[in-house]
Parts: sequence; structure tokens; C-alpha cells
Amino acid sequence: MDKLGTYNIKVKAKDSNGATSVWSDLKTINIMIQNEEPDEPNILSGPINGTIGISYTYSTITIDPDDDKIIYGWDWDGDSIPDDWSEPVTSGLTDFRSHSWNIAGIYNIKVIAKDEHGAQSGWSKILSVIISGGDHPPFLPPKWIKILMNLTNVHETWEEDHWQVSIPFNTNYILKLIKA
Repeated sequence: MDKLGTYNIKVKAKDSNGATSVWSDLKTINIMIQNEEPDEPNILSGPINGTIGISYTYSTITIDPDDDKIIYGWDWDGDSIPDDWSEPVTSGLTDFRSHSWNIAGIYNIKVIAKDEHGAQSGWSKILSVIISGGDHPPFLPPKWIKILMNLTNVHETWEEDHWQVSIPFNTNYILKLIKA
């Protein structure tokens, strides 16, 4: 049995005096590969600042302990769902991916590796990329609003249920009050 697969076998024992047993009941066995998942990928290079509409190239690499071929899943928007899969590559070779964003913002990109037998690594460390829109800064999550309001030359006004804040980039952020 030097091939993978499912086999039906029976066994019979013979002692040192030549006496033999009866055949055993039929048993089914599966011969399969013990498969290990690839190591967690590393993002080797790629810019951390950019502009909407411009394509930027990022690279990653990992090793599969079984030397299986690897495909890389790139998560460009930080939702832990691969948006882009590579073609299978040899373990230990670098994968290069280009991507552009259409909306200014902070993007947390990461990569996952899967071998040709379906074993999957953990996610790489996150690389945060700030994409701006020309003269406009990227959208900043709420935790940054307080920092922005401490900038000089900031003008704020109160209107009904929100503040309007103008910052030096001629961009307005609308802050809405949410009742808890």
C-alpha cells in the first residue's frame, strides 16, 4: 500500500511454531497525507501612504512546512475576508499584488495563506495604509475627531443636532450626536 486511498484489509497471525489464526473481520483503513498549514505570511513591502486612484504594489512571503504550493488571500479593506487571491506559487516565493483605493481612508491590509490541500495559516500582521484624496485628508474614524478639534485654525459651529467642524484642509466633518 504505497498509494493514498481507502483499503479493505484482513489479517491472519502466525506464531513461531507455524500455527495460524483464522482471518480477521474485514477492516477499512484510509491512507492520507498528514498536512500542516503554511506559516503566517509577512507583508514584506508596500507604501503606507497614498492617493486615491493610484495603484500601489505590496508583497508577502511564507513557507509551507510540507513544501506544498500556496495561494495568498489579500484583505484590502480590513474585514477579514480575502478580496483577492493569488495563483498557486511555490512555497518560499514572494507574491506581489497591486491595489488601488477609490475612497480616501485608513485601510488595514493583511494576508492569509492556504496550501494546495486547503490548510490555512493565520492572518499576517496588519499594515495600515493611509489613502488621501488629493487636497482632502482621508476619512478618519471617530477616535481621531478629538485630535482634529485640537488643531489650530479649527472653526466649529452648532446646528440643531450636529457640530460642523472646518479644518485647515477645507474639509468639513459632520459630528452627529447619538443618544445612548
